[in-house]
Amino acid sequence: MNNKGQAVGWGLFLIGVLLVGIIGFAGYNMGWFSKQVSQTGVGGEVKTPAQQIVEETQKGKVAQIGVSVRSVSADNVNTKVIAPIYCTDSTGKLLIDNTASSASADTTAKTTIGETITCYAFNATWQTKQPVVIKVDSESKGGQVIDAFVVPTNTGHLQVYTDTLVTGTGGYANVTASGTNGAGTFSKLRYTVNVSNQWMPLGGLYFDTVPNSNISKIDFAGTATISGGDHATTNIVASSLGNTVTSRKELWNYVFEFNDPVYKPTGNTGNNPLLLEQNDYFDTGSVTVTSSTGCSSGGELVTMYTFSKGYYKSAVATGKDIIKYGHQTDASPGAVITTDLTGDTWYCKG
Repeated sequence: MNNKGQAVGWGLFLIGVLLVGIIGFAGYNMGWFSKQVSQTGVGGEVKTPAQQIVEETQKGKVAQIGVSVRSVSADNVNTKVIAPIYCTDSTGKLLIDNTASSASADTTAKTTIGETITCYAFNATWQTKQPVVIKVDSESKGGQVIDAFVVPTNTGHLQVYTDTLVTGTGGYANVTASGTNGAGTFSKLRYTVNVSNQWMPLGGLYFDTVPNSNISKIDFAGTATISGGDHATTNIVASSLGNTVTSRKELWNYVFEFNDPVYKPTGNTGNNPLLLEQNDYFDTGSVTVTSSTGCSSGGELVTMYTFSKGYYKSAVATGKDIIKYGHQTDASPGAVITTDLTGDTWYCKG
């Protein structure tokens, strides 16, 4: 072969190598030669390497989210409702801040591609079941839905039962504790959500005793059985929760919390509340009331209350801690999430 022929051959060879390299590089980026051909995104979405490259190149561009609220406590869970929306980005910046949702259209906010947005709906009568997390991977992320429910406001029924299953308020059901460290027992305590289309995120219960009470202990911690719920039992524990709510301070004598094994709200750092739907109720085991020197013969009045837990906007925190979960707000003075329920009253007699 002459020099000219050799040059042409080498040229064709190099062109072939270059083409193979280009095809191979493209194929590698598309996942032809890798077992890891895709990446699973938020919500289980499978993304190819090519899609990932597109997202990276678009990151930081202006985008828009659109959210609405539906009531999962309603008969028709797809009914859009009007409730206050809060949405934060990955830094805790509020993109939507206490803006009422629409029953017919999305509530929108500007953000950027690559952000992760978390949205809630809450106030004194609405609570979010779980916040919706939005991965902003395109210029428009509309149709995002927040699941929320109506919370009972000082409705429901909290009562105790005697060993003959007598119940009532203002002296119908009483307990006797006489002598040193005398103890009396109720058969059980029950709370019922007796309203329709409302759910209770029940944080716990507390008991108010009279000033200078002879009652030294109230105890029913343990397991409670649930009727109508999606699980059969829940846990009740003695509580060490603090309290800064003015209306509760004189009443917060004996406090108990639920620590539910099923409902675990995102952002909750303490014991888990018990989420009860309409007509659901729980029954505790026996309730023991102990008196150090015996209750008075005339009787000492005890009033029972329930309290809820929920999401709220912090009055003092900023950044990622701006939306919190708890049994009261950190406003000054403190405020409850949802109005506490006043239950039945009973007497401890000597």
